[in-house]
Amino acid sequence: MNHVLQVVGVDSEGYDFQRTTRTAISPVEPSAPIVQIDKVTRGYYEENVVLTCDVQSHIPYTVQWYRNAVEIGNKLFYRCVVLDLY
Repeated sequence: MNHVLQVVGVDSEGYDFQRTTRTAISPVEPSAPIVQIDKVTRGYYEENVVLTCDVQSHIPYTVQWYRNAVEIGNKLFYRCVVLDLY
């Protein structure tokens, strides 16, 4: 499928510019997000703990934390992040 891509803006010297080019765009099925997390995070009674995970994703995703099958904290929503640390 052919499309026309057009970019309009202002260059570093203040001049307006416009670039137009033909391009081929085809849908690509995104792969599943890759998540890495420590199996165990140690903490102390009545003290805060930092939970971290690495998520690699090309699609929006939600991070939810659970302890003993009970959700803790709030759901965290992210849009199209390729690589981020939480």
